[in-house]
Amino acid sequence: MENAATEGATAETVARPAARMVHPGKDVPLQFPVEFDGKLYDVAHVRVASAKEIRAFMVAASAAEDGELLVPMGVELPQEVWDALSMDDQEAITEVVDAFTPARLKEAFERASKTGESTSE
Repeated sequence: MENAATEGATAETVARPAARMVHPGKDVPLQFPVEFDGKLYDVAHVRVASAKEIRAFMVAASAAEDGELLVPMGVELPQEVWDALSMDDQEAITEVVDAFTPARLKEAFERASKTGESTSE
């Protein structure tokens, strides 16, 4: 028979499963595929970004150099591939990202673009 201390230690060592958003996302076919690190990227998968990912993106965006275009939140591509995409492919992906972006965040981006302020609230 185990005592309470042993039961507590056992419960602490068992890893809790990670929560994840269940959403199919959307694949965006690329007009101009990109090869990087031995892999051909001919489609970009876009998914709904979690609140945690949105916060991390906002931090990264505020630290980005002027003119640097980060991979949008929810886009499953390496930065190097994003940088190598055609503007048309980036625009097609961004349209899907916009459809998945929360309205409150869109409003904050819009206000910031008009005033030049930070989007953190």
